[in-house]
Amino acid sequence: MFLGWRLLISIMVFLALPLSAGQAAGTIDTLDIKVVADGGVPPLIQQRMQSSVRTISEELFVGSPIARVVAQQTEYESVIHQVFDKILVGYSVEKVTIEPGSVTKIVVVLVPWAETIHDIRLSIDIEGLPAEIKTLAIQDLTGVDEVFRQSLQGLPVDATDWSNGVLKHSLNEYMAVNLPEFRADFELEPGPVTRIKMVVYPKGPVIRTIDLQMRSGTVPNLMLLECREQLQKQADMMLGVPVAFVARHTAYFQQVMRESIDQTADFKFLKLRSVIDLRPGESTTIISRSDTDKYRIRLEGRLDMGRRIADNRSTSFNGHAGVMLSSKDEVFTQVEFYPQEVEAVWYGGYNRDIGNGNTVGWKYNISEDDYVLGVSRSFDMRWLLRYEYAHDTRLGEFGLRYKLHDFVSLEYIVNKEDSWLRLIGNF
Repeated sequence: MFLGWRLLISIMVFLALPLSAGQAAGTIDTLDIKVVADGGVPPLIQQRMQSSVRTISEELFVGSPIARVVAQQTEYESVIHQVFDKILVGYSVEKVTIEPGSVTKIVVVLVPWAETIHDIRLSIDIEGLPAEIKTLAIQDLTGVDEVFRQSLQGLPVDATDWSNGVLKHSLNEYMAVNLPEFRADFELEPGPVTRIKMVVYPKGPVIRTIDLQMRSGTVPNLMLLECREQLQKQADMMLGVPVAFVARHTAYFQQVMRESIDQTADFKFLKLRSVIDLRPGESTTIISRSDTDKYRIRLEGRLDMGRRIADNRSTSFNGHAGVMLSSKDEVFTQVEFYPQEVEAVWYGGYNRDIGNGNTVGWKYNISEDDYVLGVSRSFDMRWLLRYEYAHDTRLGEFGLRYKLHDFVSLEYIVNKEDSWLRLIGNF
């Protein structure tokens, strides 16, 4: 816009204000520009106006002798007045004042055409997302109204169109810092109280699918199923949300999901506490691990393969219910059920965690009146080595177990009479 004015100004200067070689040696090096108006000028608009005045003034003054500007001050003030007045919308130039010097000060006083904007009313709409996401995004947008105030408050109502470019640039800068995963647009309804409707849209990539997994090492995974629907509902609110936004707010989403299940009656009764592993992506994975410090409950299905002395016990179910007396001491009841024989063997016992993955304990076979002593050692959450010795039968048994999956394990078992492979399903 201003290239044409630069050419016009240069012609006017050379025709009306010719340079003489005999003028004083002092020259103008820099400019100090101020644009002011009664009631103030919005800061961002003021910056743009001052930049425009600087563009005009640099053609006139920088490098020029100070004495010449002093001698022709009125003419220079008139040139700036006329040129700047023509490019303004919503304002008229009332007065231009120049104070010549090596740093020349220029003050431009404006008068608004009509009434000015004295307040704004901002509404924000985030399209196509659940209420929880909108609330979180609007929290990130706290203070966005100041972007509009700095460009509009104090501006004549007729000048709002002139401010659009400044507003869009400022809003984009604000979004890049505060809510970079979304883009924004706005509509203005000018008036003394200007109404602004700001619409926010998500930018890709967004979450398209969610894989939810629920796990526990201290209670059967089946006991978690009743809360799955509730947790799935919380997880699904992330569908369609930008991946980067979820990644930036991972702690918030983890807390919401954790609280949604930990506050249920069943979880409170079992004193379960959950840890949420959230892995954002277009295909997002959520793994919830819920454990209790108070109880140890397990339910396993077992299938023995390659056992020579099966004795109709190759298929069995093992149930374990324990209460922690302390962080290391457990008393428990255990049952082994053999469906082929329709027989149940009951135990009562005690385990002690002695540290570094090592456990010692004993259990009493109520059904057969026998004591069983045992020790075990776990390695890196997948391997378990155990040894059990039955007092009356004097039969020792080694077992090496490997967890293939949270629901499936394999164990190789050896005693003095036999060896076999056991497939274990962890319910």
